[in-house]
Amino acid sequence: MAIIAVSNFKGGVAKTTTAVCVATLLSSDGDVLVIDADQNQSAVTWAAAEKLPFTVVTEKASRKAMTGNAWAHIIIDSQAAPGTGEVKALMEGSDLLIVPTSPDGPALAATGRVFGELPEGNAIALITMVPPKPQLDGDEAAKALDIAEIKHFDRKIRYGKAYKRAFETGVTVPGLGSQLRAKALWRDWEIFKTELQPYLEEN
Repeated sequence: MAIIAVSNFKGGVAKTTTAVCVATLLSSDGDVLVIDADQNQSAVTWAAAEKLPFTVVTEKASRKAMTGNAWAHIIIDSQAAPGTGEVKALMEGSDLLIVPTSPDGPALAATGRVFGELPEGNAIALITMVPPKPQLDGDEAAKALDIAEIKHFDRKIRYGKAYKRAFETGVTVPGLGSQLRAKALWRDWEIFKTELQPYLEEN
């Protein structure tokens, strides 16, 4: 079993989207539990229609959910704007901490603060909400992370309206079928999973 936490100091970087998409990817491997620790409870809202292939619970209900259940993986969607101590605790209590960051300056700065204040460990950035080519925002964000010596996934996650539609209808992105380029956008996550796999195999 792998425990994966998703967090950043800044909101609006696709934190919940990342948690839900990672849970979707891993649900093909076994039962997945998503713990929604965000006060906004976006993951709980996404799951309200009961169409997702995994279980979502609030942080308060997580202890009961984990008792007597053999989860293949646990995903923690952290609270919005957590403090340094909380992110450090998440990293220490998980097998992998994913730090999603959009390619804009404020998000990259917040990501830099996360890695600057964490000890050496199992944290890795994921560049999200990347605009389409020919815009170079994603490549420039990767260069900025490289210069700052921040470890990040090679695969970047493109922005698309399919994420909003999936949330509104309570389904996964691949559950949208051919709507709003969902298949093309989901390909980003399928490639991302090949990079994620080695971390899962360690646990």
